[in-house]
Amino acid sequence: IDIEENVVLPALRRRLSAADWSSVGRTMAERRGLDWSDAPATGGTPCNDCQFSKCCDSMSAVFDGGPGTDLADCWLSCTSAECENDCYDQFPAGVPAFGEYQACLALNCSAKGACKAPNACAQCQYDSCACEYATCYVNADCFQSFQCFTTCAPQDASCAAACLTKHPAGDQLYERLSACLSHGCLLACGG
Repeated sequence: IDIEENVVLPALRRRLSAADWSSVGRTMAERRGLDWSDAPATGGTPCNDCQFSKCCDSMSAVFDGGPGTDLADCWLSCTSAECENDCYDQFPAGVPAFGEYQACLALNCSAKGACKAPNACAQCQYDSCACEYATCYVNADCFQSFQCFTTCAPQDASCAAACLTKHPAGDQLYERLSACLSHGCLLACGG
């Protein structure tokens, strides 16, 4: 899909120029760890095409000027996981839309091979635990628990406990995702 000719996203086109929109899509994918190294500025790669053909609705929800946009703007300015977690805490109303977009990108594009996952562990998550991953990512508390856990050192029980305490409503969904990852991705994730 050529971003310049994409008429599926009229609200986004009003908000962003084609070059800016492509840059946002590229940045979001790169921040997820997806490989856009060969991507031209305006479309033409399987990863870019997948993002625009499979994730338009969820991407629109993130960049429609609502709470997802506030979260995305904050998140895009971050250079650390701690900063990202602060954004989730500052803009919790944007987490469901943002999480849905992230899940769509991972499950529809990375898991299908259009975008390269950042590592074998992430690819296993997308391949083996797709339902659990998507269910967690569209629930604000589960999403925030998952993101919080990514900042914990391996075997850091106090950090893990703090994450669960901070986002208790996501515990059950996170436990399902964690059980799937422990069962299906232990070797791929170095465990």
